[in-house]
Amino acid sequence: MPDRVVVGVSGSIIKNVKSVIVPNTGHLKGIPAAVTAGSVAGKPEKELEVIGAVTQEQIMQMKEFMEGTEVRIEHIKSGLTFDIIVTLYKDSSYSKVRIANFHTNIVLIEKDGNILGHCRGRALGIAYLCGGGYKEVIHTMVNALAIISGIVCDGAKASCAAKIASSIDAGIFGYSMYMQGQQLLYGDGIVTKGVEATLKNVGRLGKEGMKETNEEIIKIMIGE
Repeated sequence: MPDRVVVGVSGSIIKNVKSVIVPNTGHLKGIPAAVTAGSVAGKPEKELEVIGAVTQEQIMQMKEFMEGTEVRIEHIKSGLTFDIIVTLYKDSSYSKVRIANFHTNIVLIEKDGNILGHCRGRALGIAYLCGGGYKEVIHTMVNALAIISGIVCDGAKASCAAKIASSIDAGIFGYSMYMQGQQLLYGDGIVTKGVEATLKNVGRLGKEGMKETNEEIIKIMIGE
């Protein structure tokens, strides 16, 4: 169990979570309560139902945790609407996990300075698991990004799962393209020279270009 927790969150998370009762915690509220529940009773394999099964004993442990453990909340300004970085400390050791854009999208896992997992697309893992090296991985990434860069987040959990599946399909297809001598190159839409530059373009599209799209999605959802 950690003896100190630092949670970095985007502004929208701070606003939307501050007064929310966390399920199965005995009516505890807010980000510290969510951190506490995850620390004491969380089952990560359950994903969005991470605290779906909590015992009365664990609820008592949560209250003790909140009384005896420092949980500091920090506002991070990454430009992402949904961004959460949780860092757990125990003596001189720490672990850090970041999720961005949607609830199960883990983009960073770090422990004591070592990066254990860093996902920016699933295409990377697909190329690697298929035996690809650096060249295969970066070209697969570019191909996949060019295919699915227009996907938008509308907050619908069922369609989110389908979009993840589409991303995996794009990764497999992007790898297959490259292995057959086909690849999307500089000048093909938002693809530019170098994987890092292409990633920057996709980041710009998501951060700046999708602002108006996000507003329209919200208007559609509330019936305007």
